[in-house]
Amino acid sequence: LAAVQAAIARGHRRPDGLILFSPWLDMTLSGRSMSENASSYAMLSVKILTRMRGLYLQGEDPTDRRASPLFDQCLELPPTMLVYSTAEILTADAARFAAKLRNTGTPLTELAAPGKPHVYPLFRMVPGAAAALRTVADFVAKHGAPAPRKAA
Repeated sequence: LAAVQAAIARGHRRPDGLILFSPWLDMTLSGRSMSENASSYAMLSVKILTRMRGLYLQGEDPTDRRASPLFDQCLELPPTMLVYSTAEILTADAARFAAKLRNTGTPLTELAAPGKPHVYPLFRMVPGAAAALRTVADFVAKHGAPAPRKAA
């Protein structure tokens, strides 16, 4: 998401659509689901995210919009699809971002599934994963896919 935002800011062509699976959008770890879902969620933990944040930020500000797109005041995103579980610790990031996108008028498709693991559509054995991927495919069909590049 940071790369897309930087490219748009530099005047590059906006993508036709954006799909975010269980995104981490707030490196301050301030979302309510960090604590509300912590005891029932085993795939990610605040401890793991804190360590990953340190490795990624290398001392930089976690509220910088490039690190935490949730704090970007100038969002200009293409139609966006958010796919996440309401059981994971990143739920609040996605839900708050969805509200922000709605407020900016960004076309949004939100798929919030209860009781699923992080990035659940990527796990074929998870009930509902195939249906979620069909919804993603419908989003891609509606918003276009990049044209194939011709060999030089």
